[in-house]
Amino acid sequence: MMYDAIPSEKEIRKADFTLTLEEIEPLVKKQLQLVKFPLEAEKRFVPVYAMEEVYVTVEGARVIPFYEHERFEMKVDQVLEWDSPLETELTREYPTFMSEATAEEAFGHVGLEEKLVLSPEQVAQCIPIVRDVLRTVLPLDTGMWKLSTVQRQEHFIEAVCILAPKESSYFNRKFVVLINPETMGVLNYLDNGEMFEIFDTFEPAKEAVVTHEKAFEKLLSYITLTPAYVYDVVTNQYVLCGLLDAAEGVDAITGEIVELADF
Repeated sequence: MMYDAIPSEKEIRKADFTLTLEEIEPLVKKQLQLVKFPLEAEKRFVPVYAMEEVYVTVEGARVIPFYEHERFEMKVDQVLEWDSPLETELTREYPTFMSEATAEEAFGHVGLEEKLVLSPEQVAQCIPIVRDVLRTVLPLDTGMWKLSTVQRQEHFIEAVCILAPKESSYFNRKFVVLINPETMGVLNYLDNGEMFEIFDTFEPAKEAVVTHEKAFEKLLSYITLTPAYVYDVVTNQYVLCGLLDAAEGVDAITGEIVELADF
């Protein structure tokens, strides 16, 4: 199924797929992550080496995120600190996620590109805005959060904070602030912290015994590189890539190959 407009010939950069895992081995190794998966039946976390799904351009030079929305994010990566809490009342509004459009606008994407552009000034403005929300909602968390990315949605700017340093876990704590792009005022904020309360009784993951290098050697034969054309925001074209993936992982304690679908 396809939701985007069908690309024209000019939008597709055709190429032959010659990419191999061997020629991009250093890049492949970087995508192998140590992740803590929850085992609900046993109430504990298990450390597993797993591949992060990404697209690799056919020349092996760049990585394109697997999830489309991540390709339009602007990286900030700034730790947020403050000296004192901010005692104020935040008014939260329910943001508009979808808008009406004519058939011509829907199929032609009329005006959409202009709407979804973030200026450097807006990105800079987001930093103190998000800091002040955290000062109000989580006043004791100075230095604990990092503004990771900002992204322009149709009706709001989405600023995503993650814990600093980020812990590689199947579920990651996030704090999201939604900002009005016209007034640069706060629309709403979302904290997934309550979701983590169900894991309070879980036994923490043990320290990894298997090294990253050893895990990579064990998993190498299970890693796949599948050709696919992917939209590239750098060139504004659909470029040939290899989807780097593995349905299996390596148990960081026993060294055994495990099915990621079992978690």
